[in-house]
Amino acid sequence: MRVNGLDIVTSSHCLEEGPPVRVNLSWKQRLFSWPWRPGVDHYMKPSLVPSRKILRVGNTLIMHPVMAVEIQRKNELGISVLGDLT
Repeated sequence: MRVNGLDIVTSSHCLEEGPPVRVNLSWKQRLFSWPWRPGVDHYMKPSLVPSRKILRVGNTLIMHPVMAVEIQRKNELGISVLGDLT
C-alpha cells in the first residue's frame, strides 16, 4: 500500500505493553503448583496492544495493521495524518 508516495509495510509484531490483566487460579492450579502457595489466588499478566508508533526507514513506513487501516481510512476521507513524515 502507498500513501503520499510512501510505502506502508505492516507487521503484527509492532506491539507495546498495555494494562495488566488479572488471571484467577483454580483450586487445582493453586494446590498442585510449584512452589506450593495455595493462598495465592491470582496473578497479573501483562497484556499486549497494537503500537501507535510509526517507524520510517527511507521511503517505507512500518506499523501495526490496525494503524495502517486507520491511516488508509483517513487518507480516503482526505485527512492528512502523516504530517511531517511526508
